[in-house]
Amino acid sequence: MTGTLGVIYVVLFSNGVIKIGRTSRPFSLRLAEHRRPAHMHLRTIEDYWVSEPFEGYGKAETILRQICFCFSDEAPRRREWFTDVDFGLARQYAEWMSTRLRARMVAS
Repeated sequence: MTGTLGVIYVVLFSNGVIKIGRTSRPFSLRLAEHRRPAHMHLRTIEDYWVSEPFEGYGKAETILRQICFCFSDEAPRRREWFTDVDFGLARQYAEWMSTRLRARMVAS
């Protein structure tokens, strides 16, 4: 496989909202993009997790969002933002998926 490498991430904001995302750019740039609007709304980033780069990060992010939908009692207005999903749970699934997909990438 020789595809684009990217990361998936989970960000926890001070109001308890989590954001599931992906990027092929440096994660520090993406995190800064989340900090600006959070600051405007008097929120901070409390915690985050980011994977190592791997191929298939887009598919992994889609699956992670679907998993979070299963644990959510609310219908999110924006598909990657969750107000009632535990950060630790989302992080566990994200970590598991990225580890598995990276292992497949190495094995190919």
